[in-house]
Amino acid sequence: MAPPSLYRRILRARFDALPAVLRRFHDAEGGGRARGTFRVERGRGRLRNGVASILGMPRAGTDVPVRLQVMSEGGRERWIRDFDGHRVETVQWAQGESLMEAMGRIRFCCALVLDGSRLRYEFRRAWFAGIPIPRWISPSVVSYVEAGDAGWFVLVHVLAPMLGALVKYEGWIEPE
Repeated sequence: MAPPSLYRRILRARFDALPAVLRRFHDAEGGGRARGTFRVERGRGRLRNGVASILGMPRAGTDVPVRLQVMSEGGRERWIRDFDGHRVETVQWAQGESLMEAMGRIRFCCALVLDGSRLRYEFRRAWFAGIPIPRWISPSVVSYVEAGDAGWFVLVHVLAPMLGALVKYEGWIEPE
């Protein structure tokens, strides 16, 4: 028997309250695949756009084809997002009841909050190269998924203090 999935380990008993489409995806043995179409917006101005590029964020566009592949790797998951040829890769793992996510040398911690058919990722803090980033200069992420019958709506909004919005992407995705 396979060990419990990452999201099942973090959410514990709350996992069973997730909408069926999300339970199936997060419990898929070995990981899952999905595809959809997103709208990607970049913050206005060269500085915001430059910071988004340095962070490896996708380019702006409407009707951007997106492919998602999640691979289980021991107790962690590798999330590979392909925005029309632009790859954004992160690794997720559990730390107690929190979800940790790393993108290069940046790490984020968030709480998973179930709100009806919506799973919110409540940003808690960030680190760079293992060093905590003070809240007043730390980037933050506002994100959630909203389940439907056959898939889910995704919203991810990355913000930086003093700069504001760096990138926002949203769209509908369905498991393959």
